[in-house]
Amino acid sequence: MPTQASSGRSIAPNTEEACREALQVASRGLSSPPTFGVVFASAAHSLATVQQQFSAQFPGLPMVSCQTAGEYTEVGLTKGGLSVLLVSSDEIHCLSEISPVAGYEPEVIASNLCAGFEENSSAAKKLGYGLSS
Repeated sequence: MPTQASSGRSIAPNTEEACREALQVASRGLSSPPTFGVVFASAAHSLATVQQQFSAQFPGLPMVSCQTAGEYTEVGLTKGGLSVLLVSSDEIHCLSEISPVAGYEPEVIASNLCAGFEENSSAAKKLGYGLSS
């Protein structure tokens, strides 16, 4: 399958509603299930709620999320919104990890974020993907 990317966005003030709306729009642009997702959310949206909504719609799908001072898609900029990029590909091998920050030393955070990297990297190399980051 060729690599496809599709985005969606929402300016709904309710985080659950914004996630559902943005994910629905982004999903419509893919002909295959997504391989991973990226979420940019205003500080007005709870990243914990974003993660819960994303996981409810796409269980086990790797995702990266962050809070921003502006959320971009190819449609343009929103402020106070939420944007999602979904990627579908059999050419990309992806893993994401989460680490709590408060009360942890940088070494612990780094270790949490790198959990599974060696295994995932080895699996990707077996598929012919030689570079990992």
